Amino acid sequence: MQGTRNTRRKTGNVSNVIDLDALLAKRLLKPVPTVLGGHTYQVRTDLTGAEITEYFSLTGEGKDVEALTLLVGADDAERLNTALADLPQAHMTLVVRKIMTSAGVIRGVPEDADEGSVGEGESSAS
Repeated sequence: MQGTRNTRRKTGNVSNVIDLDALLAKRLLKPVPTVLGGHTYQVRTDLTGAEITEYFSLTGEGKDVEALTLLVGADDAERLNTALADLPQAHMTLVVRKIMTSAGVIRGVPEDADEGSVGEGESSAS
């Protein structure tokens, strides 16, 4: 497409222009402050599709710090990885899911599913 062309309907004030710039400006992708272990991490919300693919590739290869770098930046990735490793597995899973949801890597789950819930097919005695 060359240039920008505004198209307006001649009837009243109704416009056929879809202003995607204005739409995106309303949806600024600011980091989500996320506290764990008394430290606030700034979880990115502006990941591209390629970065999300890279995130899953890195986690699949066990490169957790590199994957977390995509989500919270290089300055905090090692610290977050250590904090996660110190958590019980059930808590670590919950925290990672929340961070991934905040970053837009995965879709969220209903809030009430987080509180004290046990994984599908598991009993609380597991």
